[in-house]
Amino acid sequence: DRDCCVDEALDNSGSFQQPSSVESPDHVDYGDIEAMTRRTKIFAILVLLLGASSSAAFLYFGLTNAESESNERFETRARELSQVVETTWLEYERIAASAHEICSRGNNTTRTEFQEFYEYLVADGIEFQSIQCVPNVTNAERAAHEKEAKEYWEARVPGFHYPGFTGIIFDSKDGVVTGVESPLRYHPFYFPIKYCEPPETNLNAIDLDVYIDTVTFKPLLDYCIQHQKPVLSGRIKTVQETEEHAYSVLVYHPGVPLSTQPGKIPNVLSSLVVRVPSLLQRASRLQEENLAVYLYDIRPDGRKEFLAAAEYRVQETDAPTEVIFLQEDDYESVLENHAQRRLYEDIIPIASGSWDVVVVPVDDAYNPDNKLVIFGGVMLFVASVGIAIWMYTNMKRMVDVYRAKAEAEAERTIVANLFPENVRERLLRGTEAQNAIRKENAKMRQFGAIKEAQDDPLSSEGLFGSKPIADFHPEATILFADLVGFTAWSSAREPTQVFTLLEVLYSAFDRIAKRRRIFKVETVG
Repeated sequence: DRDCCVDEALDNSGSFQQPSSVESPDHVDYGDIEAMTRRTKIFAILVLLLGASSSAAFLYFGLTNAESESNERFETRARELSQVVETTWLEYERIAASAHEICSRGNNTTRTEFQEFYEYLVADGIEFQSIQCVPNVTNAERAAHEKEAKEYWEARVPGFHYPGFTGIIFDSKDGVVTGVESPLRYHPFYFPIKYCEPPETNLNAIDLDVYIDTVTFKPLLDYCIQHQKPVLSGRIKTVQETEEHAYSVLVYHPGVPLSTQPGKIPNVLSSLVVRVPSLLQRASRLQEENLAVYLYDIRPDGRKEFLAAAEYRVQETDAPTEVIFLQEDDYESVLENHAQRRLYEDIIPIASGSWDVVVVPVDDAYNPDNKLVIFGGVMLFVASVGIAIWMYTNMKRMVDVYRAKAEAEAERTIVANLFPENVRERLLRGTEAQNAIRKENAKMRQFGAIKEAQDDPLSSEGLFGSKPIADFHPEATILFADLVGFTAWSSAREPTQVFTLLEVLYSAFDRIAKRRRIFKVETVG
């Protein structure tokens, strides 16, 4: 056996080697437990990071999508409003075309018929300041024209003194008609306003020669006749206008070229004075959401001249949309005031000119509703936190189980090294029996069946918690072994070398005892 021990402990070089430990399949290493704990923490942190990033991405895309949908809804409504403004203007333009068809009949159209035509228009609900017929009257025709007009107008409007042909006094800089001059001096021909409805608010316009104004109206009439297309004036402030920031525009219509009259130059024009706030009022009929609109006339030099502005407030009931007209504001100020908000801009053709339509929101109707998105993002993050906590708790419980298993395994190893198998079984059975008795006594004491018992400090059970285990062995073996020269050898070696030698020898004796089925009680030395 001694030779066997030495042979097992030596390698080919003749030096002592520490024998490798052999682990059971169910062995649990504390290093594995610590690694598992670290992995659990890492996984929990990863879940939190993933949840936070997912929540942030959800919030970002959700809020971005909500903002995009709000912008799209606003642009759709604003575009619809711009189209309504353009469509409403086309109504006025068609009225001017219809008026020209009546005016172009010459003397076959009576003043009464023109009055009836106007009343039909009013019955349709469309508002304008004046609808007129503007014929070309030569100087030779002027006397007969004025005589017929004097008889008609003084009979229709009691107290009105017909002045004859007059000229317009127009301030082209401010766009304001300041008055009329009378009597008009001699000209080879004139473009007086012959038919005018309604006359009560337009008495100064009756037989007013608009062609005499060489700065503003004469170029408009020349363009209209030459190109045979409707022509639009800039903004004007009419004499009868009472509102401070209310402007009007004039549209002259030459009619349409007819195949039955090729090359004919129009000798009569129709004229329509459109009050721009009335146009916006009419456009409110199809409005569905709260918006504000600003209209600007684009002048030939590129300037954007204010025409009108209105705020639409849609009522919750079937009541008509409330229209609030806004104060005059220049184009640059509107853009600056709404630079950080939503703004829609569209340029629409108006007769011979163009209008810039600027639409802005008036309240928070187009602000995105982010409550649901924020709630979803928060819930996603809370869920990730819950998952991380559950994962950490669950894995920690598993780690505790493995740690308990490792501790139990270590205890079993200690017990196995201290006691033989039959003693171990008796110890375990005694411990289980003692635990069962303690549980039963605890239940009985809980219900008052027995009183608290005190262990006898002098008994073995009081000292050790169980009855002593003692067996009689008629034969026993004691091995005395001595290492010759060990004292001298160990005094010249490092402690680790001494420890390695002893561990190899003890392990060799343990293997021999195990192979011989001998239980080693203790090693003393």
